[in-house]
Amino acid sequence: MNFMAALGIVSPVAQGIFGIQAAKSGAAAKKRQADYQAGIARLNAQVAKQNASYALQVGESQAQRIGMASRAQAGQIKVAQSGSGLDVNSGSNVEVQESQREIARADQATIRSNAAHRAFGYEVEAMNATAQGELATAAGQDAETAGDYAAWSSILGTASSVADKWMQWSKVG
Repeated sequence: MNFMAALGIVSPVAQGIFGIQAAKSGAAAKKRQADYQAGIARLNAQVAKQNASYALQVGESQAQRIGMASRAQAGQIKVAQSGSGLDVNSGSNVEVQESQREIARADQATIRSNAAHRAFGYEVEAMNATAQGELATAAGQDAETAGDYAAWSSILGTASSVADKWMQWSKVG
């Protein structure tokens, strides 16, 4: 076998080895990137879930504060009514007191509803982030598979090229 024939066979083998390494390396880089994105998405989902919980806690705290203020106001109303010399347990005085309590209940319900609405937005955000994380994980797995296919393609291409060179050399030599 002469030097040129040997070089003709060694060159495709070297190209094949480098092709395999490039395919595997590229796939590994894409997998690492996808894993990073999946990790960030998981963190975003966790933060969104915490924000949902916090929104509900803040809403409940505000509703309780409104309830306490309402009870204080109810006491002031009764004191004012009794100071006028009227019966605080009958007639329009009772209706005024009940109206004040209904307004307070409505305010509390509004606060809780708004908090639930904010929490729901965060929960949707968490679901979206979880889905993005799952997609990134799948993309990483796909990148690995594609790298394997590319490596095998390089191996087959190398084998074909070496066989072709070997056949050419066999005919000449």
